Amino acid sequence: MPEWDESFGVGLEYWLIKTSDGSGEKSVLAGNVSRSVSLEVDFEKVTAIVAYPITNIDADADSPFFKPAGCIYPYQDAISYVQGFPSEILREFYAANAHFSPSEISAAAKQFNWQKLTQTVEAKSEEAERNFEEAAQKNIQENAASVSGSLTAHNSESTTFYNPWNCDHDAIFSGIQNGSFSASYLNQTKSNITSITLADLKSASNSERLFGCASLLGSYIPENAMEGLFVLPYNEQREFLSISNESIYEIFVTFLKKEKKIVLAINSIPL
Repeated sequence: MPEWDESFGVGLEYWLIKTSDGSGEKSVLAGNVSRSVSLEVDFEKVTAIVAYPITNIDADADSPFFKPAGCIYPYQDAISYVQGFPSEILREFYAANAHFSPSEISAAAKQFNWQKLTQTVEAKSEEAERNFEEAAQKNIQENAASVSGSLTAHNSESTTFYNPWNCDHDAIFSGIQNGSFSASYLNQTKSNITSITLADLKSASNSERLFGCASLLGSYIPENAMEGLFVLPYNEQREFLSISNESIYEIFVTFLKKEKKIVLAINSIPL
């Protein structure tokens, strides 16, 4: 199981693991200290394994804040956050075709190259992480030589972090369903996504109470290691958590591209 970072300020209660292979969906729970879990799968079927982290801020397991981890058997044997998106797509594929017989669904699933999907997401994630680290190091060096020290990773053209959950889910899913999928659906460019920081939200809200001494968490776990830099699609609402010692807030963020404006909706979560 993936490691849970306690420094997030959010406690992991347990993992809800769902497996789906076209013949039905099964669920199993794993404890918050579990580092491994054994699951039974049919070796002849492509199987979605999706692990949802259920935390102490989740009202119920049906709508957890954090995106799931996952893997697709037989192409991976370890659950990771990066593979949560492809695994969830496969799980949804099986659910959407549940009116067919198990053999028909299994045959349909094998028509798509799920291994290539997982490999592409993995490669894009690794490339983006390398670019971010290189750009951050470059900025450190340039800041050290700069009198103003004003250049930050946030302003670099090479720091776009790859979050597969920001891809066009509907286009990907329908493309797989009808055989028109294109790998370009997995691309993220500066024409369709932007980046924000805690400072951006503080400026947009003009609120020291919300962001004065808070940390910011995104729903995609790997993104929270990127030094407070988050990416989101233009004109689409995304949810974040603002966490301090005294309070937790859900922050619903929309970046309006035409207006170049951040719009916020805020909801307090009881501690």
